[in-house]
Amino acid sequence: MQRDNLVNIEGKNSVIEVLKGSRYIKKIYIESSLSDDKIRKIINISKDKNISVEYVTRSFLRNLSKTQNFQGVIAMVEAKKIVSSKFYLDKLDNSMPHSVVLLRSITYEQNLGAIIRTCAACGVDAVVIPKNRNSKISPLVERISMGGVNEVLLIQESFYSALKNLKKAGFKMVALEVTGSKDYYEEDLRGNVGFILGSESETLDKNLLSKVDSLIKIPMLGNISSLNVSVATGIVLYERYRQMVSK
Repeated sequence: MQRDNLVNIEGKNSVIEVLKGSRYIKKIYIESSLSDDKIRKIINISKDKNISVEYVTRSFLRNLSKTQNFQGVIAMVEAKKIVSSKFYLDKLDNSMPHSVVLLRSITYEQNLGAIIRTCAACGVDAVVIPKNRNSKISPLVERISMGGVNEVLLIQESFYSALKNLKKAGFKMVALEVTGSKDYYEEDLRGNVGFILGSESETLDKNLLSKVDSLIKIPMLGNISSLNVSVATGIVLYERYRQMVSK
């Protein structure tokens, strides 16, 4: 099977996670001098799935790597499929509550990867990522997500198009902003919710804020005015989880 749209998945844990999923893996390169439990696990799963493994030098991997933190193993994998909000909504199971995270302005790959990892851990269905060149699923994003990219749907389209479609489908749109009118734990975050997050360096614009159903904030003590966006995402999503499981 010939597929040209391939990306690097680098590092032992990331390769193990992608091996558990259904994405097409063309080949796995392993440093020939390595032999530990995780490398043996990668080799065994690859053998079971009939995936080609090639043993190479460290210098070969260094030249191939996009992150320079490859831990002796790189997999060549089919790029993550990007879907539309319509695709997501058409397949929605209305018998259970759903959540989506909409990212308005994310610049750093580290933040994007960490947010996707947190979303996967919290059972979020999908992440809407900005439609710009700085917000792409790069090898670094894949690595930092620690397999999270394989667990959530990724939607990349006009932010307002996704917002409109989700609202029309009955999602409550909640924006996290330092100017929020109530603390995050005071808001009912159960049911179908879309969480809107910007970046720590930019506030959400007034046009966007006029379209949300609720504006929440994380209370800050001392002289610090905001948290890293990936940290803030985790706080709010785990509050939703707490509310969902509370009696």
